[in-house]
Amino acid sequence: MIPLSFIWVFVVTMAIGLPIVFALSLAPIFGFLVADKAFFLQTLPQKLYIGI
Repeated sequence: MIPLSFIWVFVVTMAIGLPIVFALSLAPIFGFLVADKAFFLQTLPQKLYIGI
């Protein structure tokens, strides 16, 4: 379910003219929310902070 929703959100955001960086950030967020795996969204800021 996540890959399919990721692809559709990416294609739609690109079709409406959103820059690639925003399309690549919105697509996984929407995919996790649709798949009811919001836990991964909680770990994302932690991983970004550790990476810095």
